[in-house]
Amino acid sequence: MNDASHVVYDSKYSFLGILTMTGFMVFSAVLLPLSLTRFNDFPVPVSLFAFLMLGIFFGAAMQKIVVEKDRFTIVTWRLVPVLRRQKMFLFSDVLSIEAYLPLTQGGDLDQKEWNLLHGPLMQKREKQNTLIIRNKDGAVVTLKPLIYRKAFHEALGHIGKLSRVSIMAADKEA
Repeated sequence: MNDASHVVYDSKYSFLGILTMTGFMVFSAVLLPLSLTRFNDFPVPVSLFAFLMLGIFFGAAMQKIVVEKDRFTIVTWRLVPVLRRQKMFLFSDVLSIEAYLPLTQGGDLDQKEWNLLHGPLMQKREKQNTLIIRNKDGAVVTLKPLIYRKAFHEALGHIGKLSRVSIMAADKEA
């Protein structure tokens, strides 16, 4: 990414995302050593469980969207730097963006939606946002970022002001 002076919008990592990632990492860090104490009794199941816990520990991630004057980037942060990813899209290369944004947090819901989704928090998070980016060269990129609807609407608003990219956003699943 360019230096911070070119950043127009940064969705930041959500508190809930940080809390969830930290929770998964603590959960796996505690259970891994406990399971290894039973390795001699159950080597295959403990080995499989250990790989699962390591996968959770190193796979836990947070995402955000950053809009700059000439591009936007989906940033995926993980504990291990080698596993961190950035998907950058120049406005000059992008023809259109379709955004299907059912993933919300409580503050984004109106009363009707809240009543429909009044289950536990995890029930609401089962939905996934879908971002379909069509490039001028014909390439199509589909992403399923874990970034909340409100942040996407703000980012798409900035993208619309800064570029000639066609944007279609719907607060529903694709």
